[in-house]
Amino acid sequence: MFDIIFAPKGEYPPCGIFSAAHIITASTLILLVAVLLYFSRGMSEKNAVKITKAVFLTVAVLESVKIIYCLSSGQTAFDSFVPLHYCSLLIYSSGFAGFGRGFIRECGRSFLTGASVIGGMAFLIYPSTSITMFPIYHFQSMYSMLFHSLMIYLGMLYLINGYFSLSVENYKYYMAFFIPFATAAMLLNAVFGCNLMFLREPYNIPVPFLSELRDFSQFLYTALILFLYSLLPYFIPKFVKDLFLRISENKSEKVQADK
Repeated sequence: MFDIIFAPKGEYPPCGIFSAAHIITASTLILLVAVLLYFSRGMSEKNAVKITKAVFLTVAVLESVKIIYCLSSGQTAFDSFVPLHYCSLLIYSSGFAGFGRGFIRECGRSFLTGASVIGGMAFLIYPSTSITMFPIYHFQSMYSMLFHSLMIYLGMLYLINGYFSLSVENYKYYMAFFIPFATAAMLLNAVFGCNLMFLREPYNIPVPFLSELRDFSQFLYTALILFLYSLLPYFIPKFVKDLFLRISENKSEKVQADK
């Protein structure tokens, strides 16, 4: 069993996107996250911090196992083992939010509350990396699916309970958190020719325009991806939550008016 879970890349057929195994696994994890969120309603901030610390320690250990596996199996490309993809920022943000104080804590929370939800959902729906290379029962696939489910749970936990406000004023924390990691990714991409954060090429992202833009201009492609990372993961959850609150308020006002 151990040999199967940690089998070398290519030894077994990959799971594949939208396969039965992918759909069943993703659906089960989303349902589990929903159940956990139901029982997490109104959770105290103190307990949320404890969960954040537990998530950080869990993903830090599993990420270390992943790095060891990659290096020991000959996957030495930086893209394979360096935890500097966009979703990898869960590791650092959960550490900042769980163990940090003041500015550092707010930087971590800014990523968890918005971007974490977007990144996690995007991966579970279209996991363009691990399950295209490994079967679903492989460590890489299982870890990736768990990792992104934790992104959704932790992000929704913060979003629903309001531990951090996705306000325009607080946007500075997100940018202060994101820019150093994006800069490091760009430097590594330039020096080693890797594709961290997909800043060099779109890889398996099914958007032809991105590939066409990259072929036309590497600079414009990278600039666009940075622009999207800088805005959408923060402001989409903000917009959705604000819309939900507005609808709820209107319903309450209508009920009061009908009495």
